[in-house]
Amino acid sequence: MLGVWRYPGGEENPMEIQFLGTHKAIFKGGYEFYNPAKWYFNAATAELGLIVPKMKQNGFKLFNQWTYTGLKTNPKEKTIIYTLHERRICFMGYFYEKQGR
Repeated sequence: MLGVWRYPGGEENPMEIQFLGTHKAIFKGGYEFYNPAKWYFNAATAELGLIVPKMKQNGFKLFNQWTYTGLKTNPKEKTIIYTLHERRICFMGYFYEKQGR
């Protein structure tokens, strides 16, 4: 999970989410107002949790349209949960792909 996940650009400029070894996630190029976020990974279930404390509960409703991607939300805990079947996640409608290994 560590490293950079990148939206290459298209509808918007390129953006990144950096997953740091300290379990902190940093947004760059967009959504910086959500910094800092936190993350965890459950290897047994292949679930990546992204905790976004600064996101308002109604902001999580936007994610409902991407549940087909293996995404779940828990607005009370301000968490987005991704089941990783591939090396990409959807945040706010943009698909970020894992860079490198």
